[in-house]
Amino acid sequence: MAVKIVQSYGATAKEIRLSKGMTLSDIADDQLSVGTISKFESGQSDLTVTRFVHLLEKLWTTPEEFIYRYFEDDSGFDLNGYRTMGLMLERFMPLAQNFEVEEGTSMAEMSTRLLPIMDKVTELAQNAQDKVGKLVLPFWQVISSYLLARVSGNENLQPHPKFVHEAITYFRQLDTWGEFDIYMFSGFALGMTDDQGLELFKTLQKRARKYLQFRSESDLLFRVTENQFNIAMSRQNYAAAKYYLDTFAANLQYSRNANNNIAWLFDRGWYKLRAGQPEAGVKDMQQALTVVRFLGLEDKNADFSHRFNFLTSQPAGADWQVTSVYFQ
Repeated sequence: MAVKIVQSYGATAKEIRLSKGMTLSDIADDQLSVGTISKFESGQSDLTVTRFVHLLEKLWTTPEEFIYRYFEDDSGFDLNGYRTMGLMLERFMPLAQNFEVEEGTSMAEMSTRLLPIMDKVTELAQNAQDKVGKLVLPFWQVISSYLLARVSGNENLQPHPKFVHEAITYFRQLDTWGEFDIYMFSGFALGMTDDQGLELFKTLQKRARKYLQFRSESDLLFRVTENQFNIAMSRQNYAAAKYYLDTFAANLQYSRNANNNIAWLFDRGWYKLRAGQPEAGVKDMQQALTVVRFLGLEDKNADFSHRFNFLTSQPAGADWQVTSVYFQ
């Protein structure tokens, strides 16, 4: 298997070189001889990471583009612009398309949708050889509890200590949070207490900050922050909600996506509405609505309009019904 991967990588590099009309001599230098490149392209030898990245520079190709080219002839779904994370999430979130909550979904319908997922993740956890793989079962126990409670009409994003204990232990020992760890936290946070979620969120912000400027996932930390804000608002923990809202605002300087600014403005209005400034809150939410309508963002307009009408007509205790939690 290792030889096959070396050959595939080398073959991809050769394709890129030939497509640009370059000879081996064109890209050879004091770090990469003609012979070294030739052996790599033919699968006879491997390159160190440093030399491989240098080769990509000589080929005027980024690592992201190389991986895309490497996988481009392989069928399968794509997520967030590149295939590798999509495959990883597919392993951890099988049949994920079945867990969307539609208006009017009954407990029986949701249970039926969740059954094949729970059977699959139970099997995956039993066969997993590492602790991350085994977390797939408690992850889905949290998600299924959330979904079933939501369709039952009494959801308030309550903690589930027995499902999140092992995950919390794992997150606490992480020296550096990776992209997949952030996705896992997004789901597990639904079952954590406010204090546990806030503690790990602060750790995540310190140890995964690079994802604010990670091209393929520059919005990932914004989605996680908004998740935490939604959970706090659902539980009427406005002190925690204010912390998440302020963190979101502080990170906007790194955002290249105007949707983040719009989301923050609407969320600020929601917070003000519930924290003693109803008139200012309504004004913020109306401004966000004005912007999305001007930009023709139909999906966001529909979402904001529904939430605005609900939030301005219902008590705070019902806010869980319009929370939006992102975990994929």
